[in-house]
Amino acid sequence: MKKLLAALAALLLSQSMSARVVRVEVRSRADLLGGKSFGLAGSYEKISGTLHFAVSPEDPHDGRIVDLSLAPINARGEVEFSADFFLITPKDPARASGSFLLEVPNRGGKAILALMNHGKSSTDPATAEDIGDGFLMRRGVSVAWVGWQWDVRRYPRVSDGTLVSRADFRFPPIPSLRPPARAHEAFRLDFGPRWKDGIVSIEPPRLGRPFPSLVPQADSDGNDLGGVRIPEMEVPVATDTGWNLREPRTGFPGERVSFIGSNVPFPKTRSDREGAKDPRPSLEERYGSRERYLGLYALAAMRLVHDRFLLTEDFADVLARGGAEWDEAMK
Repeated sequence: MKKLLAALAALLLSQSMSARVVRVEVRSRADLLGGKSFGLAGSYEKISGTLHFAVSPEDPHDGRIVDLSLAPINARGEVEFSADFFLITPKDPARASGSFLLEVPNRGGKAILALMNHGKSSTDPATAEDIGDGFLMRRGVSVAWVGWQWDVRRYPRVSDGTLVSRADFRFPPIPSLRPPARAHEAFRLDFGPRWKDGIVSIEPPRLGRPFPSLVPQADSDGNDLGGVRIPEMEVPVATDTGWNLREPRTGFPGERVSFIGSNVPFPKTRSDREGAKDPRPSLEERYGSRERYLGLYALAAMRLVHDRFLLTEDFADVLARGGAEWDEAMK
């Protein structure tokens, strides 16, 4: 197990050589599904605990960490922090495939089992329903979750113009859909000199400068640029946004509704587009036919397979979903 936890630490730190794991604390260890065997990989176990890290404020690699220089330091001049981890791995290391899948959890959720195993999202996978069809386990894959984030392979960037300020955000003039007037801002708050001791001496706190807020740039259809472009974005039938404004009759029409996006289908024909004064090309003008649309959709999915963002065995399901998207859009 020590070698496996060392591998976990190495994977976490592969994007930042200045940080180090100083201690691994294991809190629990138990058989998965009562020791059920997953083919050649055998039985699995669940291990949970805490990883303790240390990072140097002086290292230039960590300059992006906001206010790191203000954090308390230890005797070595490092800032210490920790993160919970949860690991599902073959009990016999010799039967493991050597593949390691690390998910960044959202508020403790473990969605990867639902996505890869057709299981159920759970904070503590313990039942057959949680584990699903065992796709990852049957292949000897070790799966881990750590409450600490790092760089990913593709995401919007300032350097290529796919991550911008609200002032530089461009959005097409789609009828009945306008973008939010402002981006959410987080402000620096001053609760007084003894805040670090848990004592609030200024209430309400003094408001300081806001932290920078950047948003993904939109393409000519209003869909986000940057990141992993799934087929629905590469070969779209609609504009999909991560925001949705409030209904004017409810008040505050310029503000967003929490956790709800927008889906605005493209016009079906050129006549529909011209009648609505919609700047987005219609489905008829873009694709001409369902067959051409599906061909382009398949090419977009094949690129994801090539780039290892999509499994070959999921290709048919993705293509079927593309067909369903077209049929719904043409109703």
